[in-house]
Formats: sequence, C-alpha cells, structure tokens
Amino acid sequence: MKYVMVLCCAILSQTLNSQSDTTWIQDGIRYVSDAGIPREYLKSYDSLRAATRRFDYLSDECNLDNQVYLPEREFIFDYYYEKNGVQYKLNTNGRFVAATDTSPMTIRHIGYKIEHGNCLGMTQVKYQYRLRDRVDDLFEVSGIIENGLVTWLHPPRSLFFGSLEVLPFPYFNKTAAQSAQPWHWDLLIGNPEYLSFIKPPVETLLNRCTYSLQGQETCRIMGDYLTCNVIDGMAQNEIGVSKLKSWYHETFGFVRWEGVNVDGGSWRFELVAVEGMK
Repeated sequence: MKYVMVLCCAILSQTLNSQSDTTWIQDGIRYVSDAGIPREYLKSYDSLRAATRRFDYLSDECNLDNQVYLPEREFIFDYYYEKNGVQYKLNTNGRFVAATDTSPMTIRHIGYKIEHGNCLGMTQVKYQYRLRDRVDDLFEVSGIIENGLVTWLHPPRSLFFGSLEVLPFPYFNKTAAQSAQPWHWDLLIGNPEYLSFIKPPVETLLNRCTYSLQGQETCRIMGDYLTCNVIDGMAQNEIGVSKLKSWYHETFGFVRWEGVNVDGGSWRFELVAVEGMK
C-alpha cells in the first residue's frame, strides 16, 4: 500500500516549534498571524501548545466558523497540465499522459476531502487521487484556513503536483478585497522535490506573493452559472515570476484556478462535483 502522509502545510512546518505572538481582536474574534496568514486563535491548539507544547489534533474547534470547507464534504476537481501547447494528466507512476487518456491508472480528478480534527490548528484536508474506477492508495493530509477574514488553500503536492508549490496558492483576503487593497504573503519553499522541475536545480526558493481582487465574473461551474470573485496572484522569486488567477464563490469556495509557472508550464483546476453537501 502506497501513501504519502503530510501532517502540516509548508508555511506552518517552518514554525512548528515556535508560537506566534502576533494576535489581535477583530469583530470580537481573536486571530493569530500564522506565517502571515490570519487564523483563529484556538484554545485547543494555540493555548494548549503554549502551555504544554502539545495540541488536541482531534478538536474540531477550527471548523466551527467554516462556511464552505466543512468536515465530511469532498470537493472534486478536474485538472490538466499544459506545456508547449499540449495538455496532460498524470498517472500513478508520475508520468505524463494525454489529458484524454482513459486508462485505469490515470489520475482523472483530485479530491479535497475535509476531515474531522485539525492539521496544526487548520481545517484538515485529505487529498485523494481519483482514478477511473477507484481512489488510489496515494494520499496526503494538509490544511485549509477558512474564517471571517480569509480563505486559503494548499495545493496537492505528490508526484509532479509538487510544482504547484511554486505558484501563488489560492488565497482570498476578504477584508483587503473590500477595501480594494492588495494583500501579500511570503513562502519559503525548502523541499528540493517540489523544485526539481527547475533547471538548473535550486535547493530553496522564496516566493513573495501579491494578490488583488479584479472584480466579479459569472462562470459556468458544475452546470450552473456562478458569480465569483476573481483574484489575480503573482509570485516573484530569484528564478522569475509565477502567476495564478482564481475564482472564489461564497458557497463552493475556490471553484477554478489557472496558473503559469516559472518554466512556462501551466495548470488548470476546476470544481466538477461536491460530495456531502446537504
């Protein structure tokens, strides 16, 4: 049985052994800056970890104010990778195949399955790689941040999906968007596997990301026309620039994103189904 268990997001793995002291109260809710992303201050994580250096990983406290990414829901995305005008998917061996390939080992869809408990104080998500007839044994566990201020997603990162780490992540800062101000976030990428597609090779990469709301747009998702907030993201680093355009809907969260990486390769993800939504 093959699997990948990732117990923390990239931004928080760098700060696992430190406690952020940047906290504030907004609209009666206490927040903490977790590597630059506003997250709810949690008794089951922040208070407990400060006192004991442990936390309650079974607690659902971080999910209490979620509106979209709720436990027992699964958000299923179609995707493709494009390079030099040709569209590909990946198979379970990590090889590129034609985007139209229907063989049983082709990864057809990516599932964001929301689980009970938490991943270092964040909503816990299990990334499932869906084949033609089943869900593959390969999976990851990471985190989502959703609250009254922001919604932030981590991309899948097994196989060549690790190159998604170099794109700006889907990130909607609701407060900044309302005031028509850009928002920023920095990510130090320290896993050489995620950077292996860059030639000549690099061991680390610092992404300085800037986001801005471009307005609203109606797009067809899952057969319906949805009015979405459109967000442009740009990451600058010592190699070059990567970009991400994402569409955020208040009921379904991020329903589409398209990104161009530093090597000219591009990714496209689109929501095609949600399971467990009543």
